[in-house]
Amino acid sequence: MSEIKKKNIDQDIFSGKNLQISIMDEYEKYRTQYSDPYGDFSAIFKKRPGKKILAKICNYVNDYRSFRMAGEHIGIPSYIRDIPVTIIGQFVFSHIEMKSISLPKELQIIEMGAFSSNKLEEVHLPESLLKIDIAAFADNNLTEIYIPKNVKTINDAAFDKNPLKKITIPSGIEIKCYTIDGIWRMFCLCYLKNKRKGGTYVFDENSWTLKDK
Repeated sequence: MSEIKKKNIDQDIFSGKNLQISIMDEYEKYRTQYSDPYGDFSAIFKKRPGKKILAKICNYVNDYRSFRMAGEHIGIPSYIRDIPVTIIGQFVFSHIEMKSISLPKELQIIEMGAFSSNKLEEVHLPESLLKIDIAAFADNNLTEIYIPKNVKTINDAAFDKNPLKKITIPSGIEIKCYTIDGIWRMFCLCYLKNKRKGGTYVFDENSWTLKDK
């Protein structure tokens, strides 16, 4: 891909060889793909009046052979053509058998099922994160989670079907819990029972306990 040159961002125009993107009131799809060592990302750019342009990753084209050679790890770029990646779209990285991932440093929203049904053993959520949507990390191998202090909302089943043993979480997060059973639901009920008090919760003998207050 030829290098993309920015021209007059105030008029919301990007241009380059074989590429021309107009960013209208909401979204306009990125017509080519951004490549990384493990595969290809495609992105949508969002222009908000009076604010900077943001990027949302909406697709991952997996080169399976290269992915396996990379040790089942995916590094998501923090910037695409100097635009910060702040949103990971719905189901973008689901069902690809990855074991580890590096998240963008300015990430704000992880949408529904974005990393579901993989083999993730750990995840480091950035401090910029604000929202974790429905089933975002469901059906993985996570045993410990650290929720950053800026997170405001965790939607239903966000970490469902993980063998969770320890969760560190700040106070006052809005947690939505409609799942019928499971370790994650038990944690949600414990957190709510403790009036959304922050600290470290530990799962032992089939129940959650707030250890660090």
